[in-house]
Amino acid sequence: MDELWTAKERIHHCTAPRCREGGFKSPLSRAYACYGAAMPDSNAIAPFFLIVADQDRRVFTVEGPMTDDGAWNLAAGLARETGRNVQCGPTGPDRQGLAIAYQQSRGLGGAPPGSVVRPRR
Repeated sequence: MDELWTAKERIHHCTAPRCREGGFKSPLSRAYACYGAAMPDSNAIAPFFLIVADQDRRVFTVEGPMTDDGAWNLAAGLARETGRNVQCGPTGPDRQGLAIAYQQSRGLGGAPPGSVVRPRR
């Protein structure tokens, strides 16, 4: 590891105080600290796609990719408060596979993303 650190030291010519202070466990963590980026989170949620269906119009959309569907669920809830029959879910990692499986199981038609509900940004 010391050899790698030494090689990295020769390439990395930063004079930022947080970079010079040291205390880093690896050259990679030093580089992330220097450039102000966050270290990758191993517990990060993988992006997914979400089905949003309008049961009254008999259509669905595939929204995403996203890592949080809270805004979509809120938008669907607001639509239900106005009398619409809008549902969110299921989710999946593959847009096309999710759309095919949902269409075959529910018999609804596909619609462009954002055409059932749109979350507030």
